[in-house]
Amino acid sequence: MSEVKNIEKIEVELIAVTPNAQKVIEEAGRTCYLSFDKIGANSAEEFIRRLIKMGHESPLEHACATFRIKNCSRAMTHQLVRHRLVSFSQQSQRYVDEEQFERAGRVKYAQIRERGTGTVESTWRCRDGRLIEVLLSSTPLDPADWSAGITFTAL
Repeated sequence: MSEVKNIEKIEVELIAVTPNAQKVIEEAGRTCYLSFDKIGANSAEEFIRRLIKMGHESPLEHACATFRIKNCSRAMTHQLVRHRLVSFSQQSQRYVDEEQFERAGRVKYAQIRERGTGTVESTWRCRDGRLIEVLLSSTPLDPADWSAGITFTAL
């Protein structure tokens, strides 16, 4: 075997971290449960512990860190850029009235077919049992090809 020469030590430098990362994670996580009313000055840490204990870890992905990596191989950087991460949190359907859910979809998609965008009022059930009124709106990214994606907004 030939001797490997000129191996440099990989350097990793932390450039940035999400400011208020715990609050960002809490906001994202509470989206899933519509429990924004439970956000307090010191609620994030305990909420994050509960998320982890339940195995609901996707909200943790909303906080990020940026690193500079030097002296590594092209093969290594190729693997890093191939595995990009995008994070989403959505309301759990366990806490949505299915009848409202189906009606909102029927009405909204009929409007999209007719006008290119759809908006409907609906009622969502919160985890604590409360009902809240929401306005749902959707528009295809490409009206000719819905498979390209659809934007959703809930207010």
